[in-house]
Amino acid sequence: MKQKLTNFLFTAIAAGTILAGSLSALAQTGGPEATVRSFYAAERRAPQAFDRKNLALRKRWFSAELSRLFATELTRQTEYLKQNPTDKPHFGDGFPFLPVDSSCVSNGRTYRYSIVVGQATAKSGRASVDVTFAFPKVCRVPDTIFTVLLERSGGKWLIDDVAFPGGEWLSADLKRPVY
Repeated sequence: MKQKLTNFLFTAIAAGTILAGSLSALAQTGGPEATVRSFYAAERRAPQAFDRKNLALRKRWFSAELSRLFATELTRQTEYLKQNPTDKPHFGDGFPFLPVDSSCVSNGRTYRYSIVVGQATAKSGRASVDVTFAFPKVCRVPDTIFTVLLERSGGKWLIDDVAFPGGEWLSADLKRPVY
């Protein structure tokens, strides 16, 4: 009985790993919306601490340039914290792909925002996809919209930049001259 249970668990874990890998591959070879959808499904569950280990978890969705910018930012953060060990680092709240995690309470119920991936606008190997973070109407909280820019590289759609409300760009933040 114990051997059957062990075999069942091994088979279930192996199948889950294969399925997860297949979904990731499908999302990246599908349209830009599929890439963004798979990224945000993983992002919501991923650890948010801004460090090399957590960057590695996200890297498969990033363009070479965005990966390079994040690696440079981690080096800058390390140097900054050596000089200012008690300060909060620039990405001290974690990776910047989700709005501040907040909730809404209405009629005694607590709500979190939902993530809605819009349709892509694509042209010449580049695409943009709006991602809406929306609370239920009962919360009376305005939607937050990020625009994810992607590039087609090696047969996959990869995240290259993000535009935040107010017109700020992730790449500009990562390229800022002063830490």
